[in-house]
Amino acid sequence: MVLTAWDEGDGSHTVCEEVEGPSAELAYEEPSHSLCVTFPSQTAELMAKHLDRDNKMTWGLPWAEALLGNGDYCLADLMDFCDAAELSYSYKSEGPKSGLSYRP
Repeated sequence: MVLTAWDEGDGSHTVCEEVEGPSAELAYEEPSHSLCVTFPSQTAELMAKHLDRDNKMTWGLPWAEALLGNGDYCLADLMDFCDAAELSYSYKSEGPKSGLSYRP
């Protein structure tokens, strides 16, 4: 899995996860899959407070790697957290079999 994360410049933050091989086959039933999620500033702040209780991490790739890089969470888990808490986000996913999906 390859993670990328950046600040959009307007207070929102984007995290992308690219998966290939057996992990993609297991999770998405295709050889590769990418998922990008953009969190508005309020959502990112609330998510950070909830998931980083020590408040030691700053937003960006280190924050995303700390949450997603050890295998405890995946990007879909963060989307589930936002759904349960009724927090907004947008996403784009793409794969050779599934095609392109986008939800603003």
